Amino acid sequence: IQGRTETALLGLITGIDNFDPYNSLNNQIESVRQATVNGVAYVVGRKFYFNQTLINYLKECDVIR
Repeated sequence: IQGRTETALLGLITGIDNFDPYNSLNNQIESVRQATVNGVAYVVGRKFYFNQTLINYLKECDVIR
């Protein structure tokens, strides 16, 4: 589960169309959905919403400013 969550977060950061070219869009969306288990993000259609916990984490990791 840890690896799937990390993959989902990577996809959220880089954009769902790019993060796994060998996977179908539905499987990519399902991977992203796995991240919601930890309450870090949720997806509605193709739009992604980040909660403050994830935003703070990404700032700490210098992914975003």
